[in-house]
Amino acid sequence: MSSHSEEVLPLTRELAKAMKLDMSLIMVIPTLSQLFVGTEPVAYPSKALEQVDKYAREYLKEKAEQIESEDGLKLSWKVVQGDIGRGIIDDADSQANSMIAMSTHGRTGLGRWVQGSVTDKVIRSSGRPVLVIRPSD
Repeated sequence: MSSHSEEVLPLTRELAKAMKLDMSLIMVIPTLSQLFVGTEPVAYPSKALEQVDKYAREYLKEKAEQIESEDGLKLSWKVVQGDIGRGIIDDADSQANSMIAMSTHGRTGLGRWVQGSVTDKVIRSSGRPVLVIRPSD
């Protein structure tokens, strides 16, 4: 989770407390770099993926423990590798009656065209309700 993606947590925590719901945090690590050499995506070196995976697990474990201790919520977390949008959708689909809460980077123009929009993909491809927060810049 980035500082942008964390901005959805305060509202999500309040909703979960008010509605007595469980929360789940997910971090999806893309396995292909955002840079393309010619027309082909480049895979990250396995050492780099291992380091990012380790960091992600430590980060989510700490964030989950913080939320559980502060709010008393039941919380699970996971780290997966692959396409970010697909990972979010698959995780939500694996949980009954789930809702996806996420923030958007608010990219427009060339940045959105080059990098795509994970939020847009999730909204269009998921059959779940999606709560989207635009972070303050």
